[in-house]
Amino acid sequence: MNKEQIFAALAAEVRELEVKALGAVVRFQKFSGKARDEFFAAVRDGDKSTSNFEASIVAATVVDETGAPVFSREDLDGLRAINADALTELAMHSLSVNKIGGDAEAAAAKN
Repeated sequence: MNKEQIFAALAAEVRELEVKALGAVVRFQKFSGKARDEFFAAVRDGDKSTSNFEASIVAATVVDETGAPVFSREDLDGLRAINADALTELAMHSLSVNKIGGDAEAAAAKN
């Protein structure tokens, strides 16, 4: 494979997952290396609350049909204000798609 083929094959993956709290399918994008670094830096240097972490990963990974982000950092307070169970469900999908967390790491180790 040449460089262009490798980059194309490894472009950011998007998964469509059912979100029960919304009764709808939502698109979650897998982090690029740079996006993952930026996400963890923002979380590390900012508010350490669970709701901020969950809102941040949702904002960083939910995309529309064109792959454009649905949310920005300016939407974090709005996301933190939604039903906590819904925010957690969205965040869990984001974590799963990006293989972040104990369950995802354990599953990856088995492969």
